[in-house]
Amino acid sequence: MDRSKGLRTARGLLCFFVVTHQGFAASAGKDVLYSGHDWKSFANLPQAQASIVFDRVDVELLAAAIFHETNHRRMNHNLPLLTFDAAAARAAEIQAQIMMQTGDVSHEHPKNAKYATLTQRLTAVGLEPRFAAENIAYTFAVQYHSADHVYVREENGQKVFSYKPNGPPVASHTYISFAKSVVDQWMNSPGHRENLLHREPRFLGVGCRPAKDDSGLPMIYCCQVFYTPQQQQ
Repeated sequence: MDRSKGLRTARGLLCFFVVTHQGFAASAGKDVLYSGHDWKSFANLPQAQASIVFDRVDVELLAAAIFHETNHRRMNHNLPLLTFDAAAARAAEIQAQIMMQTGDVSHEHPKNAKYATLTQRLTAVGLEPRFAAENIAYTFAVQYHSADHVYVREENGQKVFSYKPNGPPVASHTYISFAKSVVDQWMNSPGHRENLLHREPRFLGVGCRPAKDDSGLPMIYCCQVFYTPQQQQ
């Protein structure tokens, strides 16, 4: 945890190699995914239970799944639940976008003068935090075990990854199972766990961006931004 000019910041970095089906599909507005649901009702949504499809990942739905799963873990630890904040989500999306564009899974981007640090990203979206923390991850979105070898073949112009030659494709995550997997990874990392279970933050925003690694494996860059304003409301 760093302290700078009265702003408390906590940082976490996670690079896991875990698989996806990916793409972009804008969902119809953010608020309904948050204010209209708790973690349990969200998990029961048919779209949240749907498999992630490579060429049309709904990044808003994915971010909401991670948000609700985070609150689920906090509830299990008798901690206050976090409220969705659109500006914090924008800061998280900026970070996820930078990581996707540069391939640099890092909290700081010295070559990006405007968005180099978490503090700058928060300032850019109009937030003045008393407390801020950031978790990041680079992870696949299929149910892949990172130590296992995968075989690659092409079918109908698409790469297929399987555990056996000409075997069935590695199973896709659903939006819910992906969120659980990423949060599990953060919970198993001391710095990330501290951020997830910290008593200080009041708000949370999540950003996700799909990409591919050098081998063509589809990936997801994820970012959480935890936030408390200077003036408690």
